[in-house]
Amino acid sequence: MPRYSMYESKKLMWEVDVVGDENENVAEIVKAFLNRTMEVFEENSKEIMTTVTKVRHSLARARHQQYWIKSKNSKDAERLESLQGMVDTWSIVYSGLVCAVGIGQILVLRSFFNIKPATSQLKMRT
Repeated sequence: MPRYSMYESKKLMWEVDVVGDENENVAEIVKAFLNRTMEVFEENSKEIMTTVTKVRHSLARARHQQYWIKSKNSKDAERLESLQGMVDTWSIVYSGLVCAVGIGQILVLRSFFNIKPATSQLKMRT
């Protein structure tokens, strides 16, 4: 009878035998594993496709907004240039009008102070 010590390492070995058709069992396991893998792949593919669709819609919306902003900016720039021309033209016209009114007022005021002597209107008798 062999004696075993508490201080020495020991090895424990065992075998398990499954009784039945191992080839069918392996084939089913592989088939189930492949099915599970395909399901995960399809789920991931659906998620990716929804993300790609969202990105495409966002890009289309961004393109539309950029086109709209570009057309609006060009219209606004044209309107701004026309308004600036109108402001410049009317400013010059009103400035000229103010100068003309000022000159007219000066002439009218001067005419108030031009007094002709009353004696010059008297006729002399001869």
